[in-house]
Amino acid sequence: MKGRVVATLLVRAVVFGVLWWVVAEGDASFGVVPAAVVALAAAASVRFLPPRSNVLRWRGVLRFAPYFLGRSVAGGVDVALRAWNPRLPIDPGLVRVPLMLRSENARIAFAWAVSLLPGTVSAVLGDEELTIHAIDRTLPVRERLLELERRLADVFVGEEIDG
Repeated sequence: MKGRVVATLLVRAVVFGVLWWVVAEGDASFGVVPAAVVALAAAASVRFLPPRSNVLRWRGVLRFAPYFLGRSVAGGVDVALRAWNPRLPIDPGLVRVPLMLRSENARIAFAWAVSLLPGTVSAVLGDEELTIHAIDRTLPVRERLLELERRLADVFVGEEIDG
């Protein structure tokens, strides 16, 4: 168990360090304070979210990443076009999406992923559904989120969605 905690701590420190580097816009001078913040964040994450075995399917993560990046770019372009072209429709509003993911981790990851995609933001995460705010309700929002949910189910062990 101790080995798993150390490995998790190191992985999280690397992930948090990379995220810090991205936020710092690639500044190579990492420094003592950011390093201390990254180390403390990694330690706190292990304390409050202890490592579990077999939570993620790494092949699923590798398949999900390009899909998510592609959807992010396409969504960003769509939002930018709508912002700059007044003839393109904008029909903002709330959309309820029934949840098929069972585990709390998968549901939370789904809500986060929805909020990271341009044009949508999670509003309320319930036990049976996720309410989101969409930039245009006339788009196939539910269908796109169902596809996102299916692909995210492939990331988590124990999540299976038919179809």
